[in-house]
Amino acid sequence: MNKVTFLVEGLNVEKLAHNLISLGIPVAITRENAKQFRLTVPFKYRQQSIDYLTKKCYNIKNVEIQGFGKIKTFLVKNVAISVAIVILLTMLLGMPCFYLQLKCTGAVAFEMVQSVLDESGVSLGAFMWTIDTKKVEATLSRKLDLAYCFVEKKGCTLCIETVAKTTVEPPLDFTQSRDVVANFDGEITKMVVIQGTPQVAVGDKVKAGQLLVLGKTTFFDGTMQDVYALATIWAKVCVEVFCPYQQQITAFERTGETFVATRLIIGKLILEKPCPFDSFDEESLVVQTFPFAITIEKITYYCTKQVVVLPTRQEYQQQAQNSALLEATKKLGCNPQSVQYLYGQDGVTVLAYAEIQITTEN
Repeated sequence: MNKVTFLVEGLNVEKLAHNLISLGIPVAITRENAKQFRLTVPFKYRQQSIDYLTKKCYNIKNVEIQGFGKIKTFLVKNVAISVAIVILLTMLLGMPCFYLQLKCTGAVAFEMVQSVLDESGVSLGAFMWTIDTKKVEATLSRKLDLAYCFVEKKGCTLCIETVAKTTVEPPLDFTQSRDVVANFDGEITKMVVIQGTPQVAVGDKVKAGQLLVLGKTTFFDGTMQDVYALATIWAKVCVEVFCPYQQQITAFERTGETFVATRLIIGKLILEKPCPFDSFDEESLVVQTFPFAITIEKITYYCTKQVVVLPTRQEYQQQAQNSALLEATKKLGCNPQSVQYLYGQDGVTVLAYAEIQITTEN
C-alpha cells in the first residue's frame, strides 16, 4: 500500500489524531519521545495532511514515502525524466514490433527450440517483420527431425508448436516361438490367454521369471507346434522397501544479511544486478505495465546458511516412512491398495500390496 510517514515535533498527539480522523484521513501514530512522533497516512492524503500540520504549527522534521507513491513523487520532481519516459514509450508504440518473447508447445523442449533459433540468427530483439515464419518452420523441422511445426507471430511473441514424427512399431512375428513369464512375485487373480499353453492357474503363487504361458500349442492328435504366446495375467503382489532413519537433516536459515535489487523484464530480456549471496531466499514486489509488457520487480534477497537440524523421533520416522512408500509406489507402477509399516531400530520397512498386471505388454 502507498503510505507516507511524517516525523513530527509537537504536543497534543491524541487530539491531532482525532482531528485528522474526523477529516476522513486514516492515521497511525507511533511516539518516538516526549516531543516527537511518527504519523503515517495513505499517500493520497499526503498534501492534505501537510497542510493541516502546517496550519496547526506542527514542525515536520522528515517525510518518508513508501510504495509506488515514491516513484510518482520522483517523477513529479524530475520532469525531464518523466518526459523522457513518455517519449520512450511513445516511440516503442510507434516503432515496428520487436521479437521479445518465445512461447513453445508440443514435442520439443523450449531450450532446444531457442537454441536452434539462435543458431539460425532469429534472436531476441530482432524486428518481427524480418522473421520469415515459413523459413523458421522448415529450419526447425529439419534440425529437430520433426514431422512438422507451426510458427505464428503474435505482437512481440513468437508462438511455435512442434509435432514429433510418429514411430511405427514393427509388426509382431507370430512365426517365432515366445513364452510369457512373470515380472513380479505374487498370487494370480485373473488370466486372459489368447494363444499358448497355460502353465499356471488362478490362485497359484508365482515368482518373478517363472514361466506362465508356454509358447506351444498342443493339437488333438498330441502333436505340438511353436507359437507366439499372447496372454495378460494379473496377480496380488507385495513390494517390500526398507528406508533407514536419518536422525539429522540439513536446512537453511537466514543470516540477517540482505541485498535489494531491481529487475527489469522486457519480454524475455532480463536486466538485473546479480545477487552476491551463494545461498538465499527472495521476496519480490512486481509491477507490470500494459500494453508494453514491461515488468519491474523490486527484489529483496536474504542470505541463508546451511545448518544441521536434529528432528524428533516422530519426524525422522515419518520421513523414512514417506520415502519408503514413495519407492514402493514407483516399483508397483500404481498406488498400493493397502500398506503395512514395520518399524525397526534402524529404519522403516514398507510392505505395499496391490493387484497389478505381472506380464509384459505384447
